[in-house]
Amino acid sequence: PGLVREVGRMFRTIGLQLSQGHASAALDTAELARSRAFIDLLASRDVPLAGPHLSTIDQGDLPSSDTRAKDAAPSLARSSAANALPTTTADLIAVAGRLQSTLLIYWVASDQIFIWTVEPGGRIRATRVPVRDSRLAELVRATATAGPPRRSNPWRELYDLLILPIRDALPRAPGALVTIVPHGPLALVAFAALQNAHGRYLLEDYTLHYVPAGAVLQFTAGKRRADARSSTTLIVADPVLPAPTAFEQRLPALPGARVEAAAIARLAARGSMTMLQGRAATESNVRSDAPGKGVLHFATHAIVSDADPFGSYLALGHASSGPESDGILTAQEIYGLDLQADLVVLSACRSGGGRVTGDGIATFERAFIFAGTASLITSVWDVADEPSARLLPDFYKRWKGGASKARALRAAQLSLLSQLRNGAVKIETAAGSMLLPEHPALWAGFALIGEPN
Repeated sequence: PGLVREVGRMFRTIGLQLSQGHASAALDTAELARSRAFIDLLASRDVPLAGPHLSTIDQGDLPSSDTRAKDAAPSLARSSAANALPTTTADLIAVAGRLQSTLLIYWVASDQIFIWTVEPGGRIRATRVPVRDSRLAELVRATATAGPPRRSNPWRELYDLLILPIRDALPRAPGALVTIVPHGPLALVAFAALQNAHGRYLLEDYTLHYVPAGAVLQFTAGKRRADARSSTTLIVADPVLPAPTAFEQRLPALPGARVEAAAIARLAARGSMTMLQGRAATESNVRSDAPGKGVLHFATHAIVSDADPFGSYLALGHASSGPESDGILTAQEIYGLDLQADLVVLSACRSGGGRVTGDGIATFERAFIFAGTASLITSVWDVADEPSARLLPDFYKRWKGGASKARALRAAQLSLLSQLRNGAVKIETAAGSMLLPEHPALWAGFALIGEPN
């Protein structure tokens, strides 16, 4: 009850501040609670998120929702954690300037959405859009369905709610970088596929990337590697999965995983790539080989549990008994890893989804960022095997060729979109060859989290 009252008070304060024309103050208020537990965990790694804003507190004062994450990281279990004050508007302006990006920040209330833009030059604009949270959740769920066209277009409706009211504040330059900070159910939206009245996708206008909170970018900035493109790469593909129990469903085969892995491996410099495939793709091998690698690529199943986010896991092979080699690398266990990865790619089903709360998605993206990752590419819904086997090697080729991660992903998605529009992508089925349509489920699901460069 106390939390509900506090959230209600915050919403009222934000609304009042916006009514009085205080866009910056309203944004400061919103940042007070955004991803609080996760930012505190990042601060516990002795990373100066906001300079003098750090203080120490007892672990018992940390939000209970992250108890299991604290237990997963030995440093947290042994000592006090740091409590980082939320990012201020000055910090957000500095981040926008560093990235040369316009920040697009959302806060979802029960009957409206608050939206801010923060430009690299320091200008902050804000608006609010009336909509019931139940209707918003309904539209978000509709975008995750890869069925035939509906009478209504959820992508168009979401564009009208999330982009159109603030469109004039977004950059005019084609392909300009936009940093999206979602909130609540918006964490499950592929903004790339939002459509304007002319049917044009947002990705066709902008280069996009995402972050759970502005303060996270202050953490990931120090995790970037100058040698990222030429650094060692670990590819984990098509593991031999254990037989399911009587209460589990057998995971389907991923026939494109080995094709995808081979295509990506060909782009790696000689001697810089480690391939764990088939029987070699065990959890114990991943644990021993991942530290020190600059790029980690997982072409396997990611199982997300909405009821138990920290129990969400990457499906790997197992070689012996014990919780660290059972073939189930959970999000909770990833929190305990010590990584130096500039980039982690999860080419897997449901790698980005999970429990949606006020803190956003409590699953793989936070676990890998906490473990030491600068950037993460995940999917916000189930990804199709054949299109991802085309898209991700194309991304790597463009990134290793010099493009930023965000621009490389955008170019690869636009290329796949063009191929789909031209009827150039087909799959083999029991009934014969089938051309794949232009549907966003086939090209828009992958999202870049964290550093865009």
